[in-house]
Amino acid sequence: MRMKRCAVAGRFLTALAAATAMAAGQGTAAAAVDVTRNFAAAPLSIPSQSPAQTLRLAPGPSVARDIPAGEWHVQVSSAWSNIWAQERQYLMDYEVADSVLSISYGISRRWALEAAVQNRSYFGGAMDGFIEAFHNLVGVDQDGRDKVPNDQNQVVLRDTDGTVVFGLDDASVLNNTQLRLSLSHLLTPGTRLLPALSISATLGWLLESPFSDDGERPDVSFGMGLSKRLPARIYLHHSVNYTIFGETHLGVCSMRRAGFTVFTGLAWRYGPRCDMVLQHLFSEGLAQQVWDLRDASHEVHLGGVWRLDGGRSFSLAVIENIIAYHNSPDFGVHLSFGWSY
Repeated sequence: MRMKRCAVAGRFLTALAAATAMAAGQGTAAAAVDVTRNFAAAPLSIPSQSPAQTLRLAPGPSVARDIPAGEWHVQVSSAWSNIWAQERQYLMDYEVADSVLSISYGISRRWALEAAVQNRSYFGGAMDGFIEAFHNLVGVDQDGRDKVPNDQNQVVLRDTDGTVVFGLDDASVLNNTQLRLSLSHLLTPGTRLLPALSISATLGWLLESPFSDDGERPDVSFGMGLSKRLPARIYLHHSVNYTIFGETHLGVCSMRRAGFTVFTGLAWRYGPRCDMVLQHLFSEGLAQQVWDLRDASHEVHLGGVWRLDGGRSFSLAVIENIIAYHNSPDFGVHLSFGWSY
């Protein structure tokens, strides 16, 4: 199995050689253009934390990024999210830590390559008490959360007559690790009137998964994004990804073969070293058999990015659900550090 993954990865990297050669001739022309005008303030890179999405490739924003030719960028990020959903067909009560280590390289001013390892770990956590207290403070219904012990770690799926078909007293068996390779291309940096446009392609392999036979076929995602500087130092980012999944059965749950992800974000350049960010991530529902999990998920991120000396950066954000509460994280926090050299 690992040999097959290496072979596919080798073919993917070989294809990049042609892209590199083509990009080499574009450096001089790109140098005369302020290519970062429309995306100087970047969005937060937070993949979906929704229950079904955390089991497979979950693309984040596919928008233009500022990685100069020959420059490396390393980023370490983690999202800690609380999941609570209780309906007749299922119970999900756990927390998940979604950690990503990514290394990006600027092939030219318009081409960039990224390799990333993403690990998701499921556990009981410690957020339940805080979330219950916050819900009481603002008058939000607990939806049954206060009727069960705090910080549990379980997943239960039932069929239409209420019979349990899948149960986990320890959701940590869902832990999974994925390798991703991405190639992005800036089609145009845009102008004062027109937005910057970019495209990307991503391959994802499951290195660790609780489901047998996973990892034989990679997940593939294609994205297109636009970025535009607006008045008052505000930057608009929007992208659409279409992802084709290698596996359609995760345990007893049948999953859709493909789905869309739509990202929209606003970044405000508050100061020379700080951007404030508000963004929304829409993910098409993927589970076919569990009613509410077939609905799309809606996640809102609110936070900031701080640029430090020496090419370093730091970001912090909160994650909230809206519209579809049963197929989205109840609450979460995101933290990341980046280095460019």
